[in-house]
Amino acid sequence: LAGFAARALNTWLDSLGQDEIEPAIRGLALLPLFVSMRAVVRAKVTAVQVKGGGNTKKRDNEKREKARAYLDFALKMLEETPPRLIAVGGLSGTGKSTVAKEIAARTGGALGAVHLRSDIIRKRMFGVGPLDRLPGEAYAPGVGERVYEEMRSLARTALDAGMSVVTDAVFARDEERRAVEELSSQAGMAFAGLWLEAPASVLEKRVAAREKEGRDPSDAGVEVLRKQLAYDLGKIEWARVDASGTPKETLARALEALACAPAFL
Repeated sequence: LAGFAARALNTWLDSLGQDEIEPAIRGLALLPLFVSMRAVVRAKVTAVQVKGGGNTKKRDNEKREKARAYLDFALKMLEETPPRLIAVGGLSGTGKSTVAKEIAARTGGALGAVHLRSDIIRKRMFGVGPLDRLPGEAYAPGVGERVYEEMRSLARTALDAGMSVVTDAVFARDEERRAVEELSSQAGMAFAGLWLEAPASVLEKRVAAREKEGRDPSDAGVEVLRKQLAYDLGKIEWARVDASGTPKETLARALEALACAPAFL
């Protein structure tokens, strides 16, 4: 259920405008309570069907089990799950967003985690949809810093609301990685950083295919990737994940790295 819940939640969050996103994330603090209340209502409705009669014994037993399952879920929604902050970085074409989306579906209890993707944040800041292409000024000097600042601000809001967070960006600079780590320290939350990597030839092939399809929020094409390949990435202290294989293989390696993260043991 958490996987479906996280996908539904993050699809909705990604559709919101710049003036809507922060209040929406802040309001997630009440979501477990509301979901729990809804489950209790469903439990009552199901239990009444047993009391009303007209069912076979087998059918009544099924209804009782279903009502109990609703009540168990209602109680589970009220259990406190310590929020976590996970950062997924890597150059274009490493599959960051695919991995981050799946991690969000597996982290943070019954509702999953909030997935904050830099591509979506940038487009929201410029008032366009996730699949709309941005003009050159959206990538002018200084804009990237604003995008990372907005990501950290939204992450802090989500953590304060009791939600786990998965941040998804290139994180090519030391200061960008340090800043998100410091955020977890300030919030008193567990942190894990993953760095996805693959050979340049693999990345170029993936980015070229993605660019041709035009169905991904990322505007980064082959030329952008080639610039990234020349970056001085500094000392990467996050867990390195081999992303040269299939998405399924990369996800398995990423989950294994998370399971071994000291803060998560």
